[in-house]
This record gives sequence, structure tokens and C-alpha cells, in this order.
Amino acid sequence: MKNKYLAHIHDQDFQRSQSLIDHLQNVAQKCAVFSQSTFHQDNNFQDLSFFCGLLHDAGKYREAFQDYLAGRRERNHDTHHAIFGAAIAWRFLQSPLAALCIQGHHSGLHNGELIKNDIDKIDEDIQKIFDCLLADYCSDKIPIFPLCSNDSLTVEFQTRMLFSCLIDADWLDTAEFFGADLCSPTILAPDILLDRLQSHVTELSTNPDSNIQQIRRSIFSSCLEAGSKSQGFFSLTVPTGGGKTLSMMAFALNHAKVHNLRRVIVVIPYLSIIEQNAKIYRDVFGDEFVIEHHSSVKLDEVGGTEEEQKKREWERKLSIENWDAPIIVTTSVQLIESLFSNKPGPCRKLHNISNSVILFDESQLIPFHLLEPCLDVFHELVSSYGCSILFSSATQPSFTCKNIASLLKNYEIHEIISNSSSLYQNLKRVHFNFDLLDDSLSWNKLTQKITQHPQKQVLTVTNIRRHAFDLYENVKTHLPSEEHDSLFHLSSAMCAEHRSDILGSKESRDDRTIHGRLNLHLPCYLASTQLVEASVDINFPVVYRALGPLDSIVQSAGRCNREGKLDAGEVIVFNPDVSPTLPQGLYSTATNLTSVILQRITPDQLACDPGIFESYFNQLYPLTNTGDEIQRARKKLQYQVVVKQAKVIKENSVSIIAPYGKAIERIRNIKKENHFTQSDLRFFQRYMVTVYQQDYFRLSNLQGIDNLLPWIEIPVLREGFYHQTFGVIIDKIPVEDCIV
Repeated sequence: MKNKYLAHIHDQDFQRSQSLIDHLQNVAQKCAVFSQSTFHQDNNFQDLSFFCGLLHDAGKYREAFQDYLAGRRERNHDTHHAIFGAAIAWRFLQSPLAALCIQGHHSGLHNGELIKNDIDKIDEDIQKIFDCLLADYCSDKIPIFPLCSNDSLTVEFQTRMLFSCLIDADWLDTAEFFGADLCSPTILAPDILLDRLQSHVTELSTNPDSNIQQIRRSIFSSCLEAGSKSQGFFSLTVPTGGGKTLSMMAFALNHAKVHNLRRVIVVIPYLSIIEQNAKIYRDVFGDEFVIEHHSSVKLDEVGGTEEEQKKREWERKLSIENWDAPIIVTTSVQLIESLFSNKPGPCRKLHNISNSVILFDESQLIPFHLLEPCLDVFHELVSSYGCSILFSSATQPSFTCKNIASLLKNYEIHEIISNSSSLYQNLKRVHFNFDLLDDSLSWNKLTQKITQHPQKQVLTVTNIRRHAFDLYENVKTHLPSEEHDSLFHLSSAMCAEHRSDILGSKESRDDRTIHGRLNLHLPCYLASTQLVEASVDINFPVVYRALGPLDSIVQSAGRCNREGKLDAGEVIVFNPDVSPTLPQGLYSTATNLTSVILQRITPDQLACDPGIFESYFNQLYPLTNTGDEIQRARKKLQYQVVVKQAKVIKENSVSIIAPYGKAIERIRNIKKENHFTQSDLRFFQRYMVTVYQQDYFRLSNLQGIDNLLPWIEIPVLREGFYHQTFGVIIDKIPVEDCIV
């Protein structure tokens, strides 16, 4: 009997239910619509997507599942349903792609070589299940869909995109049944947004005749003009202070206008600056056009009883953005790991990446160990899914060296600024000084140079957290007590809210903040890790940078004389006499190469010649792993292997809530009321600190970690382990705290 079979029930007395065939047809239709815009009018994939949606829950035609749904039996292995739809897709559609997507639509994409074994283990009559579906669908057959490509990497990514269409269609239809309020997405309006952007840029030009304003206008105009060019790969090589944040958006909006693209995706390297950039775009375009997507907490980690989990299940699913918005500001971790994930949540957004302009800010920070798979997927997005990609940086990486360039398959990267060397010369704001590289410097000697510098406003950038801590302590012993308030520390051991408080607003006149002291021309000494290099908008006249990777040194220089108000700022590169000197691996390799390069070039070349970085990266790539093992796993459709290997941050790490500022009272209230909401989760994102797994275990052993609530596996740092200057502390305790 038609509609005998149900897909969902709202409660146990059937007051609200959704028939299975209605759900299957709804998902099929949504999936086909998503596929139409994703696979660029490929009718074969539109049809395949439709039938993938139609078959995805075919296993619910089994009595075992219907009994479970009606509450007549407990959930167990017999009530699983995904493998039966996969078996029908394998046998009757003859589509391994659809079979993989259907099999994984709850648990995630499995390794391709295992699916036939899983299907062969089924001991029920697949034909009987299929006949029930055909009877409801009012058809006696469905078409077959052989593979569309002989390129295994192309097939691997096609499967991901098909999976994304299916997941989003399934979740949206189910959410609609359960009464979720699904608002219509805001549509990208490039004409309107370009007008707002150009008006904003005009308002910023308080001194339009100044040299730097003229250069920024020229860069903006070049980007705007480049937007009208054919789709493909682009690069924007502009020194710090050139206004690339707004200029690359001008390119993106004009490009979207000319080519009728759906959205702009801005990819930021670090969580610490995503909110800064998102705020800039919100101020220009309005909240309705911009969403930022990042997460310091994985909702999958939230535990609890079965009833509590079920209650939160749809909140969790619906809170995961599907990126159906005009302007997305996200992190490279979020984008890249989604491209190689096998899980439904992260993959849901993939089909909405098609027909987009993707802007990579600080493109030199695309992880080396993922370079090959990333560039290969970028090529797929450009060649098959209607995307254009812009790589933007002051220290542009080279994708032209052997084995790397081949991944773009002869696509040319079009540089927007044709005279970049002249641009760097015109925007030169610092003098580099290599004199201190001849000898190693102890903290004492370095501290003497810092504290005796006549400018009394000095930023020092170290390579690791411990060095920033030690330098801060050393400088403090050399400063008179009345100047202790002029000393600051920044590192990733501090939560984002803590760092923002220390920095203060750019216009601040508060002498307790870094910006405030700089604006008031008061003494200001900052000991920081490389964190400060990631587009942190501070402006010191003097920067000391520990010898490190070449691009990091130049990024540090971007914090010196940033506004160009001095004739020239001073950037002094030094070699610290400490152990350990450097983080291991690529960072150490890049630093050693930099040491050789700095012996061959002049300080003026480093300031004015962007071509140095092409040589630098071409020498560096062959010295490190760029992800060939991930490519081999992708060719074998080993999705479960790829997701483990393709991590942006390879070391295991854990995010914990820091007891800082307003978070302290929020933590106490949650514990008191024994209640936790999605609003709490969003609030705590600015109070999260990521620590390595080994440090997490050490903190646990020291009883420095607590759970937010017994039924929520979100760790909270105890107050005694968070310092108001340094953030998370384990064994490094400030000297002043040891004095009784």
C-alpha cells in the first residue's frame, strides 16, 4: 500500500509523520537542483544525483527499520539502512559513486575498495526492497550510470561533490519536516556591493593626494579591472599596507558580476584574524551579506545521554553552515579540511563552493604537506566547477616549480599587478638590518639593545612561545619599575579575547593597551610569537625578528612603519643564542635555507624585490613533503585514509575554554544551572585556546582541566592555570608569581 512506509515520525503516536516516498522524492529533487548548478549542466550527473537521492533511504523499506521507527524494537545493527540503498545503487544503477555516497550518508564516505565486500555481506533480498521503492515511485526501472571519467582523481572529487549534494538535500528536507525555520538565503548582488565598496574606499581616503593613498587606489583599480577577465587562477602580489583586503574583494565582486557567480569565499590563514576581516566586510556590506565560519569546538564531541543526544541532534546538524550565503569568511583549516573530509557535516558545504570566487589571503601559508592535493583540487574547482581562485600575499609563493606546476595542468596564474617590483619600491617603508646575524645573541644582550633603543617602541618576534615568555621576563628585569606597564606579551597561549584586550582598538588612547601606548607615543615593548605576523594591524617603528623562514621575516616587517609616517622603519634580524632555537620540521628547514639566502642578497633587495620569493619557494618545495601520499590514497578512493592524513595542523591538538574575562562568569552560571546552549558555544569561541595533545595530558595530570558539564565533553582550564599576561601556563611560571 502506498505511503505505508515512513521516513520520519515526530512522536510515538504518529500525530506527525513523513512518508518514505515523499522524503525520497523531495531529496531527489533537491539533489538534482544542487547538481544542476554544481556539475555545470551535465545532464548525466543531474540524473545520477536525482536517483542517488531517490535511493539513499531505500533501506527504510525494511520491516526492521519500520518497527524501530514505530518504537516496536530497539536500535541495533538490523535497523541500519544505508547499506541497502548503496547495494541497490551498485547493482541496479551500476554506479560506484552513488553507492559510496548512499553508504556514507550518515557515517561518512568509506574506502572505495571495501564497498563491494560490505554489499556482499547483505543476506536480505535486495530485489524485494527495490520493488517496494519502484511501486511507490510508479516505475518499473531506473537508468544505469557508468563512470563518467577515467581519471581517478577526477572521480574521487566528483564523488565528494555528489555526496555533498545528497547530504545537504537530505538534511534540508528532514529539517523542514521537523519544523526548522529555514530562511531564504541572501543572494549575491555584486552591483550593489561594488557601489558600497567604492563608497567605503572613498571615505577612507582622508588624504587622497598622499603617495600611499594614490598607490592603494591604483591597486584597487587594477583589481577591479582584472575582475572582467576570463575565469581561472589569479595572483595579487602586494606589499603590506597596499590595501589588499579591500582590493581583492573588488576583484571578486566584479568577477562575480561579469561571470554570474554565486558567492565570494575569503580564506584566512588564522582564526586569530578571521573576525577582524569579517568585521571589515560587515561594516562595508552589512551583516546580511557576510557570514564567518569557523569553529574552535567540534559539536560531535558533545556527549550526554541518548535522550539528550537525540534532543540536540538537529540543533547540531542545522548549526553546521552549508555556505549558502553571498560572502563567506572562513579559515584555511575549515576550507581545506572540508575538501578532504569524509564526514557529512564538513562535506555538506562542498557543492556550494562551485561557481564561486575563492580568495586566499596570505597564500604562502597554504600548508606545504598538503600542497599537491590542494592544488589538484583547486584545478578541479576551476576546470569543472566554475570557480576562479585568487592567491594574495606580500610574499607570494611560487607554483611554477617542477611537479608543483603540473598539478594546475597548464593553467596560467595571471598576476594582477604587472609592475610589482616598482610597487614594492614605491611602498618601501623599512630598512632591513642583517648585522646581528654574524653572532648569536643571548637574551641579555638582546634585551640591552631593545631597552636602550632611542625609539622606546620595539616589537620583538620570536619563533616559539617559550622564547617570547623568556624574553618578556628578561626585558622586565631591565626596565625601571615605572616602565613595567609598557611591556606586553602576545602568543597563541592566550585566547582571542585576551589578545584583543591587550592590543586594544586601533584608535585607542588607553595606555593599558598596545595601540593606546603607540598612539600616545609612550614607551611600548612587545614580546610576541609569529602570531603577530598574521595581518595583526599594529605599527611599531622598530622590529627585531629572530632568524626564521624568509616569508615570516618579511611578514614581521609588515608590522613596522605600517602607516608610512616615518621615512623608514627599522627591521633587525638577529640570531638568538638559545636552545631549542627553532620548531622542528619544515620551519627549521625553511630557516636554514633563509640563512643561506640572506648571505647572498642585500637588505634592500629583501625590501624591494618580490622575485626573491619565487626563488626561495622553488628551492624549498623539493626539500619537504608536499602530499604525494595523500594523492596516492585519493587515487584509490580511500576516503577514510585521506581524512586522517589531510590535516592542516598535523599535531594532535585540543581546544579548551580559557577562564578569562567574561568567560569566568559564564562558566560559573553554566555549572550552576546545569544548562548549555548553542549561544554558549558561539560565545566561547573567542575564549578558546588550542594546546598540543601532550600539553593537554600534562594539564590533566596536574588537575588543571575540568569538563564544562558532566554530560558535555568540552574541557575548561582551571583558573590557576591561566595567567593574565601569558595565557595558558604549565611549567613556566612568571618570576613575580614565585615571590611570596
